[in-house]
Amino acid sequence: MKKNYFVISLLILSFGFSQQILKPKYHFGIKLLTKYEYQIIEMYDTYKENLIEIIIQEFDSVGNNINTKIFKTDESLEIIDDKIFDSKGKIVQSENYNLENLINYSSINRYNAEKKYIETLVYDINGKMIFKRFKKFDADKDMVELIHENSIEKLKYDSNGNIVEEIIYHDNKFLNRYSYDNKYDNKDRLVERVRYKNVNRYGEQQRIPIAKIKIKITEF
Repeated sequence: MKKNYFVISLLILSFGFSQQILKPKYHFGIKLLTKYEYQIIEMYDTYKENLIEIIIQEFDSVGNNINTKIFKTDESLEIIDDKIFDSKGKIVQSENYNLENLINYSSINRYNAEKKYIETLVYDINGKMIFKRFKKFDADKDMVELIHENSIEKLKYDSNGNIVEEIIYHDNKFLNRYSYDNKYDNKDRLVERVRYKNVNRYGEQQRIPIAKIKIKITEF
């Protein structure tokens, strides 16, 4: 169980960096987002970018992300993530499964009578609930906190609704701080993101690049 829980947690976290790309209003007119995700490796006084996966997100005509496929670097399909929406366009269920149609995990979002988000329940391959996630949103409907077991992620956004800072706490203790540089096209749509880990090196704070996403936009 611990091994499965760890793998599921990694799958969810790997989605985190690439999923929060555009606020819903920027999805209109977009058919596909193809994201090339790179790991950045520090090598003495330079950095090397290694492609680690390709993510293709499909959207419907009203801007809902209905399907996500993750490919290996050789472009072979590895993981599929499907979402189910209610009449208000809110995600009510998500299933993440592999090529053998075995579910890695599934999640269900719960809302109150006013359709305000309450929590997310995450289930393993056998349908057993393994943990809950809670999200807090600001007035602009940006998620500002993600509470997961003993961890809390605090998020800050730019005017386009993309993450610029992420602070992680575990057991109420500071764990890591990440920052992001975002590049946009002439329609204010994200086309590149670099993730930095903020570290103390040689007595001063430095931003070390650790990951990058390059995004290709396909319109209807």
